[in-house]
Formats: sequence, structure tokens, C-alpha cells
Amino acid sequence: TPAGSSGAAVDVTVTTNSGTSALTSADVFTYQLDQAITFTTMPPSSPVVGGTYKVAATGGGSGNPVVIAIDSATTSVCSLSGATVTFNAVGLCDVDANQAGSATYTAAPQVHQSITVGQGAQAIKFTSKAPTSTKVGGTYKVAATGGGSGNPVVIAIDSATTSVCSLSGSTVTFTAVGVCDVDANQAGNANYTAAPQVHQIGRASCRERV
Repeated sequence: TPAGSSGAAVDVTVTTNSGTSALTSADVFTYQLDQAITFTTMPPSSPVVGGTYKVAATGGGSGNPVVIAIDSATTSVCSLSGATVTFNAVGLCDVDANQAGSATYTAAPQVHQSITVGQGAQAIKFTSKAPTSTKVGGTYKVAATGGGSGNPVVIAIDSATTSVCSLSGSTVTFTAVGVCDVDANQAGNANYTAAPQVHQIGRASCRERV
């Protein structure tokens, strides 16, 4: 019997064992159709902290929306804003999709996208500019920004050029003629790898006149 005919009645003829027939009415039996949810987007193959992707899914014939949410057990790993999943920490991110039923359709079985999130990368960027040609005794302020770990960017004079320049606080001073190599490092943590070391090169080409 087609679904959706609940409450309808049909005439049937009932024949007893003795051969007596009678016309009566009977309710039409109804049944619900199944629904299924299919994800139409796939997460990145190697997701890392700080990454995102757009999630989407289609459902069955009830016309009810497919409701997508982060599984309550993994909200510390990822979050959802609109259709965008953001990876916030290393671990397992589980994205759930559900669709309610109707008089004609049963509720769709819940489906999942399970995503293993790895450590994100960090990068250091100098926000200061080193002098390309300055006099001995000259100075400049060095500064740099780092990645998402929140660990400080540690700035130091490279051990090979400590005879050319020195660092006090954020001030680099050129103490001799030559090349000054300023190193910047940032440690990692559970969610981010250590940033690759970067360098800023400055040069002192002559001495101050006395």
C-alpha cells in the first residue's frame, strides 16, 4: 500500500469456512519509507590544527533538513560555524549528521565523519627591518611574531656573529664591522610543531668617527 494513505479504507469481501460471503470495510495498512544521509564533502586528507573545511550532506525524501553538529565527545578538538569545521586541537573530530522523519519517512540513521587531526605548523615573521649598512655603534629594535602555540618568539644573536653585534632586550647593537645574524625561534606544544628558525641579517660597514 503506498505510504501516506493512513486512515483510508477499502471494501473487502470476507468468505467464511462455510462459504458465506460478506462485504465489509478494512483500514488500509500504511508503512514508512527509509531515509539515508550522504556526506557530499570530504575532510582534508591530512588535517592539522588551524585548518578548516566546508561540510555538507544530503538526506532523504522527508524534506526535513540534515542537521550537522560536532559530536559532544569531540568539541574540544573541533568546532562548527555555519558549514565550516575548524580544527582546534590534536585528536579525533567526529562530525554527526541527522535527519528527522515524518509521517511518511522514518528518521535517517545518524552518520559520521571521523577525522584525525594532527599538529599544525608555525611560522615566524620578523616585523622589524635590519639595517643593511650601518656604522659600528649603531642600533635597531628587533621584533618578530610567531605561530598559534602562544609560546614566545625567542630572539638571540647567532653564536657565529656575537663578535659583531649584541642584544639587550630588543635592541641590537653593532659592536664591530661585519655581518650580524639575528636568530628567532619558537617552541611547539601539543597542538603545534616548533617553528623553523628564521634569521635577520644586518651589516656594519664602518666605524663611527671620533
